[in-house]
Amino acid sequence: TEPASDTPATTPDASTPGTDTPGTDEEPVIDYGETDEEPIDIVWQFYDLRMTASDYGDPVWDAVNEILKEKINVTAEIIPVIAADYNNQFNMMVAGGEQVDLVGLTGRLRLADLYANNQVMDITDYLQTSAPDCYALVKDYVGALSYDGRIYGVPTLRNFCTNGYICMRKDILDELGLTEKAQNMTTWSEFEEILAAVTEAYAGTGLYAVTKGAQWTIITSESAKLYNGDNFADTIVFDALGDSLGMIYTDNDGHVSNLQATENYHTEISMMRQWYDNGWVYPDSGLVDTHGDELIKQGVAFSTIQESEFGVEVVKGAATGYELVCTKYYDGILKTSTLSGWGMAVPITAEEPEAACKVLNLLYTDAELMNLLCWGIEGRDYTIENGEIVQSEDNHYYEADFLIGNNLLLTPLAGNGADFYQQVAAQNEAAVLSPYLGFSLDTSGLDLIISQLSAVRDQYRAPMQCGSYTEEGYQDYLEKLAAAGIDDYVASFQQQLDAFLASQG
Repeated sequence: TEPASDTPATTPDASTPGTDTPGTDEEPVIDYGETDEEPIDIVWQFYDLRMTASDYGDPVWDAVNEILKEKINVTAEIIPVIAADYNNQFNMMVAGGEQVDLVGLTGRLRLADLYANNQVMDITDYLQTSAPDCYALVKDYVGALSYDGRIYGVPTLRNFCTNGYICMRKDILDELGLTEKAQNMTTWSEFEEILAAVTEAYAGTGLYAVTKGAQWTIITSESAKLYNGDNFADTIVFDALGDSLGMIYTDNDGHVSNLQATENYHTEISMMRQWYDNGWVYPDSGLVDTHGDELIKQGVAFSTIQESEFGVEVVKGAATGYELVCTKYYDGILKTSTLSGWGMAVPITAEEPEAACKVLNLLYTDAELMNLLCWGIEGRDYTIENGEIVQSEDNHYYEADFLIGNNLLLTPLAGNGADFYQQVAAQNEAAVLSPYLGFSLDTSGLDLIISQLSAVRDQYRAPMQCGSYTEEGYQDYLEKLAAAGIDDYVASFQQQLDAFLASQG
């Protein structure tokens, strides 16, 4: 489809996505100047993905506030919240009318839901007056976070090319003489041979060959990809249109259906049961909340299968503590959910939305601020060598580089190369675009159905997609989904997609 016109709600131009390349040396167009006035205080809920900011962030927050006060006369009470508590804390604060001026959007605290629940503020005018530099950089992308031509959030400028990877401990592959095989495999059968070899070599040690990745699954379709035969190249990659439940499948002809009822899904979970029966799967994969990276770090698992971005070996190596072989099994596409999955918004309980947007402006233009929030304090948490971040041995603070702001301003981690983020920008420009890019899901009126479907999902899906599958359980799952309103859920997506496509001409 053709992109929308260049308005505050535009979507990326298919020919030149991200033309306004972030991270340049150009001076910001806004200058707040010096003032004798007292700084404006804001409250910022910060997503503590790596669980280090809560314990070791205070010196970082102090340094952040020095920058904010000096440059825009704002100070921030930064509240780091770990992933398990993030949504609940935000919902409780907003429901209680507590001041929250900035909040980070995540794959689970989604703008579509916040908009439907009237929890976020229209920031269109604030962006153009208090954050013009930020707006100039994100204007090609904010259609993914806009409703009726008004902007309710801004996306993180990051590596938008998220792909699927099989991440494996290189030390074990080296020991078993399987490194080259792992690097060059192109089928699930080849990966199964590696899983079998690891299971045999480490029998009785407590190390399992594979565990879940980020959420509930091993290879199944949480991230809008679907098993389609033994060859990695045949994997189906689709646009789930912002579905947060992992229940929507959309084909390239504009047809929406129940993902769990597809033959491909059925084949996937059957294969997972075979892996489980073979003893390859960590038995508690579907029961624990712990991220797969942490399970590798704990010595529980040899491998995970998950989404990540360019530079995955360095990022996942830092997260797991091991050198990894990361073999790509599918290429992602740039879709609305990619753009809206990570970013920032101003909650409806904000008391200082103008000041909050001034902070946004700095997050998209100030490299020192971004490096602080991502890597910590130079000299304590890292040093810079040859244009790269070298983490200290006693490093305490480390966050993911895709959470907030303008990642293309960052100094890259060692191993990525000093030009890493220039390469990222080039990949963004070459990204394959979803035919439904710019579609913004509105979940208004779906609260009850979403709640009912979530309850069914939580009962059945996690263990089933990690191998505890039975045909009887699968049929029960489908029946419970039907009773919970899956058909109405699918129909709402279809109706909204039809309207979007009609609006595109």
